[in-house]
Amino acid sequence: MDHQILPSPVRILGRALFFAALVSTLLLLAAAAVFTLAGVGFSVIPVVVRVIWFLSAFTGGLLAARAAGNRRLLWGLAAGLIYFLVLLLLSLIFSTESTGASAGFWAPLLCLSGGGVGGIFS
Repeated sequence: MDHQILPSPVRILGRALFFAALVSTLLLLAAAAVFTLAGVGFSVIPVVVRVIWFLSAFTGGLLAARAAGNRRLLWGLAAGLIYFLVLLLLSLIFSTESTGASAGFWAPLLCLSGGGVGGIFS
């Protein structure tokens, strides 16, 4: 008899969040290196960060939907939502601005759509 410590949905979404965070970290490090070496202007940075949000949520949604096997769109959206909530929490903790997350509506839109598209393509 297989006794699991974590329920299956928690394990699936936890793994998806881990890989989404890993993709974010690697892409942000690569973008920082490119910006430093190429001397790219500051106006490009918000666009690149938004693309990284989408790609990270896409990765999390893809992995969550593949692991779940059914209801892939919902699993992708759930992974995107959790990724957004973690981004929001970190933004509120580490932000020096009084408003906290200054991303407006782009962050939830990109995270949910990235997770959903990842779920569809899984």
